[in-house]
Amino acid sequence: MIALSIKEKYINFISCYKDGVDFFVDDFGSFRKRDDSFNNILNSILIRKKISKSNMKSKKVMAFLDLDKVIFNQFKAIPQLENENLLSLHKTSMFGKNAISKFKDYHYQGCSDNKIISVYIDENIRREYYEGCYNIGLNLKVLSMGLFSAEYLAREVFDAKSCAKYMIWSVGDVFDEVMIIEDGLLKNVFQLLRLDKSFKIINLFGDSKYAFECADSIKKNFEKSLSSIDFIDKIYMYQKSSHCDMKKIIKKNKDKVIILNPLSKMNLPKKAKFDEISSSYLSEMGYIFKQQATND
Repeated sequence: MIALSIKEKYINFISCYKDGVDFFVDDFGSFRKRDDSFNNILNSILIRKKISKSNMKSKKVMAFLDLDKVIFNQFKAIPQLENENLLSLHKTSMFGKNAISKFKDYHYQGCSDNKIISVYIDENIRREYYEGCYNIGLNLKVLSMGLFSAEYLAREVFDAKSCAKYMIWSVGDVFDEVMIIEDGLLKNVFQLLRLDKSFKIINLFGDSKYAFECADSIKKNFEKSLSSIDFIDKIYMYQKSSHCDMKKIIKKNKDKVIILNPLSKMNLPKKAKFDEISSSYLSEMGYIFKQQATND
């Protein structure tokens, strides 16, 4: 399996396979994006020595996007209306009848307050990724958002599901991404503009009052310790690329923050080493464990 998360300036990737119950890593890394051609990105990964010479080559690919590359919508489920009709109604109201074919939609029902979150991906982007894989003999199995994939990793591999309330915090240079889960249901998803000592929520979905209270509490405790934040049991944190730096946050909050990194649950090549924080961007490939669990 080859999985990659696509950033504005960087590409993060991992190549791995499952043998029995164990996961083995061929190669992983992060490199600066030189152009936007998905074919060129894939080829630059495939020609890497450890991947091209692997005895367990896979034709399956996963690709993950940031929140600002998709369009969100949220609405309450209506018992009297079939979900398929409800979803079609909302998609038409957002884009109009003539434009609905321009977006591929995905839906998440595991939300609090009986809400549904719809995610729309530009059909041109989706087609480029699928055709880019197909043209070189690969199969794009998953196209999703990195934050949602990281939440799966935290829940199923790092046992976040044992917590009543937990947060997934993706640390960027300026823009962070945050997801809050309460009693197994999605409470909030938002981007957080973290500049100097200011915190500003943008692109918020879910319970807005709760989200602003969370952001305000983080701001008040950020320079001291997040351990005093009592509305969350645990914070599962990773950084968006090797060029971000969350070490200062971790140093002050070891009792509250758990570093997400799938490499700690995998077998690496002989003599290979990894830095738990700087390579934590691989958390966005968490769906690898989901796909392999279903042997898909």
